[in-house]
Amino acid sequence: MICGRKIGAFVCASVLLLCWSHRADARSLDEILARGAFSICADADALPFSQRSGAPAGFQIDLAKILADRIGVRLNIDWIALRGAARGVNCDAIMVSLAQQARDDEAEEHKPSTGVLRAALTHPYARQTTRIVIADGSPPVQTLDDLRGRSVAVIHASLAHYFLNAKHIPVRTLYPTQEEILAAVANKEMSAGIVSDWIFGWYRKTHPESGLRILDSFVLDPDLDYNVAITLRNTDAQLLEKVNAVLDDLKSDGSLTRILADYGITYRGPNSH
Repeated sequence: MICGRKIGAFVCASVLLLCWSHRADARSLDEILARGAFSICADADALPFSQRSGAPAGFQIDLAKILADRIGVRLNIDWIALRGAARGVNCDAIMVSLAQQARDDEAEEHKPSTGVLRAALTHPYARQTTRIVIADGSPPVQTLDDLRGRSVAVIHASLAHYFLNAKHIPVRTLYPTQEEILAAVANKEMSAGIVSDWIFGWYRKTHPESGLRILDSFVLDPDLDYNVAITLRNTDAQLLEKVNAVLDDLKSDGSLTRILADYGITYRGPNSH
């Protein structure tokens, strides 16, 4: 999945940056202006991130439309279901990527003599967290020990799965998507679930009767929370500077807060480190 519904999906964006960086298809700012279009790769069925038909379009599409408008061109979307397919798609950007390694990777990928950035990450524009979700009326969870003896659902082979295993917290990996984990907690099949706050926000918006509660103040581990940025593929310093300026404006004027709120997501600004 491009933005997928699994906790580990956000990791994929950074892992595959080097695979994509060797494609010469994406464009510099001058080339985008000459073409009259800015293109992104997106999943056709992955709300709250993106969808091909119907409304809403997904917050990635909403954000990309603003970027294209500020650049002064139209938005093109290349619809792909698997990240591997992006290697053969001529898109300029991936709208959700991990930002933690941006500074080191960006420095390594920069070619000063040409101004080319083989794979550039923008300034982080938001933060995605991993949290415990329980049903209303469930016993409180204040420490990891409170999870012992309960049925706790996580995505198989996710970072949260490995983290809880290392802490010797028994977990269940029956559910392939975070939405299914949330449904299982709502239906009392599971006592708790570990999910992305973005997926939780969208689920609660579309299932207001679910009676679910996210434990915002309980940070499982800081390494399970991520700054999110945009990957610009085979771009140049001018486009990176332009997109960074737009993102900084959208953060400061509250636009990102409003975009994510449309999908039931509480906006969290990126950490500074």
